Amino acid sequence: HPPVQCAFRSPISARARRNAVTLFTKVRGRRISGVHVAPGDRILILKLDGECELQVFLFGSRANAFLVGGKGTVMEAFRQAAYWNGRAVPAPQAAALPDHYRAFLERWQPGTHSVSRALSGALTVFDSTLVLETMHRAGVPEKPAASCTGRDTEALCASALAVGCALAHPAPRIYMEGGVFSLIALETFAHAKAQHHVTVEGAVRSWVKRRLAQHALASMRAPVQKTLSQAEAKARRSARNLRRAQDSASRAATYERYGHLLMASPQPAGALSATLPDLFGGQLPVTIPLKPALDSVGNARRYYEKARKARVAWEMLDRRVEATEAAIERLGALLEEVSRLESVAEVKAFTARNSAVLSRLGARRHASERYPYRTYRLAPDYEVRVGKNARDSDTLTLRHTRPFDLWMHARGTTGAHAVLRLPHKAAQPSAEVISAAASIAAYHSKARGSALVPVTVTPRKHVRKAKGSALGAVVVSREKVLIVKPGLPDTYTE
Repeated sequence: HPPVQCAFRSPISARARRNAVTLFTKVRGRRISGVHVAPGDRILILKLDGECELQVFLFGSRANAFLVGGKGTVMEAFRQAAYWNGRAVPAPQAAALPDHYRAFLERWQPGTHSVSRALSGALTVFDSTLVLETMHRAGVPEKPAASCTGRDTEALCASALAVGCALAHPAPRIYMEGGVFSLIALETFAHAKAQHHVTVEGAVRSWVKRRLAQHALASMRAPVQKTLSQAEAKARRSARNLRRAQDSASRAATYERYGHLLMASPQPAGALSATLPDLFGGQLPVTIPLKPALDSVGNARRYYEKARKARVAWEMLDRRVEATEAAIERLGALLEEVSRLESVAEVKAFTARNSAVLSRLGARRHASERYPYRTYRLAPDYEVRVGKNARDSDTLTLRHTRPFDLWMHARGTTGAHAVLRLPHKAAQPSAEVISAAASIAAYHSKARGSALVPVTVTPRKHVRKAKGSALGAVVVSREKVLIVKPGLPDTYTE
């Protein structure tokens, strides 16, 4: 499951999917007695009773799945079955650490690589975290591998052997800083807070859950941050342009001064400019551009008008600068608030609170933000989701509903799928809550105008999509029918 690829056992098993192809029929009904991974290789082995195994080769060109008999013979294969049936199952290709310095030097190929890149090639069982830990313990910084001395390579080899010995006795932990998962204590994170786990499997399960939550949070938060960041940058550019315009508009005093000088020293028409003594205390004469078609009084009136317009423009620009700076401050506060959000629910709440602002900024909903249903809140712990059209009803039922949620649909007529979402699997909604949800389902059907409407109610696990069926059409294997009056509750959110 991107963005992580891990395998771990789960105490919860998913129900069998519909429209699936059955493989390895010989193992049906057999009990899994153990699960392990081949040492040094990425092969998942499920031991079955009757001396059989399912071996899953997870990566690379050898990716395949085999049903293996007690003598190591392939009984059935997922890929290239005709070739593999009756042959010996491929042996694990264990990637081991070098056990002495000479073996390490045989694998050390510096070339043009950095130390970390060359070390990854020499220690193929180490991930990037363990490679950096090896370098840290050896005291060798990142640099061109070709520049490493004999002392450097000896230290790297000794450090790798020490890390390998530590891996033989895992002490799994998740470092809160960066969410780094490690099988051993890392000296590179010596001062970081860590969450310790008793088993590797428990640590992997916790880490995967954390990473997926972080990925979901980032995918929802990133477009909001991008919209606000772009708006803030645009507002800052506008503020800079307005300030430059203010500088030009602030020439009102100069224009008025030109008018006064021209009125005090009349000039005939026809001149392109006039150089006049500064009567307002200046030491040097003032050169004033003129319109040749106007006399001194006409040019003075022109400058008075320019001064008036400049003052008006300056006042308007001043207000716009104040409004723009206030907008920059608001956007900055929103960006800071978004950066502090730590869950998908918080991002959704933030988006709902600031929907008007984001809409004005031209924020576009990503596909993940467009929900195929309307939501009605019945109680603090219960909500009803209703598909917006036939396609959305299918999406709601198949992708946004859990097996224990209650699925509803007006019986004997066309209408939207409705789902009463339960807070948890053991929840027992009251008859009033179920009846209210059924009323919503009846309202979103063509029987809305009827006094009473029969509504099908069943757990989602009893609803399936038949192959090739029309949009919105499903098959219900078990159902109860409630007779309700169509209607909506007071609380509704899009």
